[in-house]
Amino acid sequence: MPELPEVEAQRQLLGQWAVGLEIATAVLFEQGGGPREGLFDDKVFGEEQTPATVSAALEGAHVLAARRKGKQLWLELGDAKGGTVVRSLLLHFGMTGAVVVKGAEAPLYKSFEIDTGAWPPRFTKLELILADRKGSMSATLAFCDPRRFGRILIRQGATPLTSPPLSKLAADPICDPPTVGEFGRALSRSSAPVKAVLLDQTKVVCGVGNWIADEVFYQASVLPSTRCDSLSQVHVYVYSTCTTIAILSPYASHTPHCQYYCYYYCYTTMPILSPYASHTSHSHFIMIIRPYPFCLHMPHARPILSAHLRTRS
Repeated sequence: MPELPEVEAQRQLLGQWAVGLEIATAVLFEQGGGPREGLFDDKVFGEEQTPATVSAALEGAHVLAARRKGKQLWLELGDAKGGTVVRSLLLHFGMTGAVVVKGAEAPLYKSFEIDTGAWPPRFTKLELILADRKGSMSATLAFCDPRRFGRILIRQGATPLTSPPLSKLAADPICDPPTVGEFGRALSRSSAPVKAVLLDQTKVVCGVGNWIADEVFYQASVLPSTRCDSLSQVHVYVYSTCTTIAILSPYASHTPHCQYYCYYYCYTTMPILSPYASHTSHSHFIMIIRPYPFCLHMPHARPILSAHLRTRS
């Protein structure tokens, strides 16, 4: 699932290509040759929206700004260039969603590939054709989502922050991070595992997912299963690593080559022989290595299986 850095990369992409332009055309029926070709995806659009209501909200609107909080991204829309915000287009990427710009280099963070050689790309749910009144600038964007867990929503008014889903989010660890004291107090009120609390977008911070959380706990030397109310002052270290994530460019041409190491607990349905134990087990701590087109201002993670391995017969 795209997490805070991936969504921030998408916000920057929209800021570069969409802000300042007018939405001339909104194509709301699936394109690209998938099994739902020509259909309006009422699951992705949700909230009983119809092509007519979405089209009326988007076409003719000017894109004033691209904003983000946690994993939520939205475009502020107005009736005139440089005018006031009257509604917002909310985009949530779910498991496999992404925004692609025609003719532009696609972000490389995704674990799946979108073929931008053919336009519109496969699984395009929404295509926006933007231009300025003088016709000197234009851009075509596509929101693609193969697994259909993403959401496209419209919110009326000057800000979407006062209504769900944005109103339910905790603080953003980059844009509006909590203080160390607020962070510690929020953790101390819960007896749940600290990783579960960080993954809950409504508790302490939003935007944190599996790979960020795993890196935070490794750098802070905290087991993900540790109860929040037993952390004591170690929450300071969790806080410091959670709020100092540094995003480099999401594009390969501007990014040094690096590898990111991800650690996950894996539970198998059948017992298998653990290479770290003398008996069979269902539960194993495994390492997955994935390349990422950005890195953190932290040392690369090193295998820590011996420290964190937990087996259950």
